[in-house]
Amino acid sequence: MTKEQAEDKENSGVVYVEYKPTDTLVTVGAKKARLGIFSAAADVNDSQIIYEITITQKGTADDSEINNFSIVRAADGQVMAPVTQMCMGVAKLSFSPPFTILPGDKIHFCIIGDVFGGGGKNVELNVKLLAVAPTTGFGDQGKLVASMQKVTGTPTKVLISPAKIDPRQWLNTINTHL
Repeated sequence: MTKEQAEDKENSGVVYVEYKPTDTLVTVGAKKARLGIFSAAADVNDSQIIYEITITQKGTADDSEINNFSIVRAADGQVMAPVTQMCMGVAKLSFSPPFTILPGDKIHFCIIGDVFGGGGKNVELNVKLLAVAPTTGFGDQGKLVASMQKVTGTPTKVLISPAKIDPRQWLNTINTHL
């Protein structure tokens, strides 16, 4: 338990997100490249039910250059949320069924995706969790009330390196399209 979690012992409905460092270089053409790492933790008073994670791309790469995002549990490589596409710098990954983080527990995640272009640009992914505490997160008429999210650390800026292309392969590709 972190110092901040201990200080929030009196509160419920808090989910902690901590960004972790990751590789800082991927290559155009990479499949299932690790583009971000973060952990999610529940406060000590209540579980957190995670319904959705919104990924926001703050780097210079365009939507078409990075895509096919998934959230993978770092411990065992299990895909937690299905593949989705980026639209206007945002991708929403829904969990069906939602999963629970028990009080005081922490789960580490990787954001993976395919790199289709963007050599010389970068990717910086921020996450926002839609989490609900089961004892306090259901308001009037069963409407979900999201838990407060506290963030530590900063997302890693991942640079995209241009793909290494054999000049003969490039010439063959051009000749077949003429």
